[in-house]
Amino acid sequence: MRECLEYILRASRALPKRQAEVWILTDLFEWTAEEVSSALAISPENQRVLLHRAHQRLRLELKRYLGNLSSPSSS
Repeated sequence: MRECLEYILRASRALPKRQAEVWILTDLFEWTAEEVSSALAISPENQRVLLHRAHQRLRLELKRYLGNLSSPSSS
């Protein structure tokens, strides 16, 4: 589990800056959408779009990582 979390954190460094900021504040620091929007001076709609894009990208990276773990060629 720890290795998976470390992979996600490494993958988050590749996110565009604003997506990373929104993802960190929302998912790691558990700020509300309103708090994130206010702190970053963005609209609530933009906050949702940025968070959605960050989740999509991180989900794809996690699938790649998990796929590599289960493939016989990864040993």
